[in-house]
Amino acid sequence: MTEALSSEAFRQVAEEYRQSRDRDFIRSIPILQGRAASLHAAIKSAHLIQPHIDSRYLVKGWLDRGSCSVVYGESNVGKTFFALDLALHIAAGEDWHGHRVSQAAVLYIAAEGGRGLSNRIEALRIDRDDLLERADLSILSMTIDMFGNGDGKALTDAADALPAVPGLVIVDTLSRVMGSGDENVARDMGQVIRNIDFMRSRLGCHVMLIHHSGKDSSKGARGSSSLRAAVDTEIELTRTEGVVVAETRKQRDMQSGRTFAYTLTDVAIGTDSDGEEVTSAVVTPSSMPQATKPMSQNERILWEALQEFVADHGRPNPAGTGWPEPGRFRVVEAEAFRAFATGRYADSNPRQSFRRALNSLQKGNRIGVNDAHIWPIGEVEHA
Repeated sequence: MTEALSSEAFRQVAEEYRQSRDRDFIRSIPILQGRAASLHAAIKSAHLIQPHIDSRYLVKGWLDRGSCSVVYGESNVGKTFFALDLALHIAAGEDWHGHRVSQAAVLYIAAEGGRGLSNRIEALRIDRDDLLERADLSILSMTIDMFGNGDGKALTDAADALPAVPGLVIVDTLSRVMGSGDENVARDMGQVIRNIDFMRSRLGCHVMLIHHSGKDSSKGARGSSSLRAAVDTEIELTRTEGVVVAETRKQRDMQSGRTFAYTLTDVAIGTDSDGEEVTSAVVTPSSMPQATKPMSQNERILWEALQEFVADHGRPNPAGTGWPEPGRFRVVEAEAFRAFATGRYADSNPRQSFRRALNSLQKGNRIGVNDAHIWPIGEVEHA
């Protein structure tokens, strides 16, 4: 007959058994090192995951901290004016036209050159001095190469050394920081995105890319589709009868379809050496544009030809009488464009069709004409 164990002896036996079992279990676990160890430590049981109720927004409902966005639109739609207005409000901690803002330092990279941007900053100083005075807004007017291996880290190091680390970095434009890369090649675009991701990770900042629409604007920003896959937010700018509408076309973690309508209001910033007034512009909120009459077939032919011709041959508009703010639009020689565009018409009198379409688009404020030059002002509704 087995002798009964005392309670103390039983506890001792049970503890020895537990320790022996735990040692066997521990010995059965493989020893993880390096990357495998960090990955193992990051794995969590689903029932322990907690929701993120309070978003880390820069502009509530539009932009989150630490994410990536692209603002795109056709030539001359006013992408830089939009981005500067957004940057000014974030840098000053001022609500952006009815949307809550979380203040952050902003670094604006004017990769297309600083002359036009300096005039726009001056317009803000004249018209929005109360905001500019308290805005932590820095400007870098230099072409950089985010495709290669050097500038991505160098730019991040330079931004990290600023008195306040930027919470928003705006790159204007993406095409000017591609270096020797091709924006239509997924591998090249991927390299640029990796450099941007490095900056976002290191600084904890939002990176906004200013870009152009493709030939088919319904397909979004120009270039490789890997860009759209990589960004968290897409904002499209379109213009109808002088009113620009910004719309969130993609939001990874927020509701898309938000809109903001505005016009560009001219601001006199000085007088040039010929005694003529020089102007720039600022963003002014507007009501949503009314639906407009779609272009006729002949107008659409001319419009699409002009977009293509400006993309290949356009140059910034000069200053002077009859011109908008210097560099605001890209213009082409009217006669060269006429020779290019009339070949698109298949009717019996292409020159007449071209002339009628040109007059109609000019009356509708869809194109500008001055001093034997022509330029597109903005897009309209499709039929």
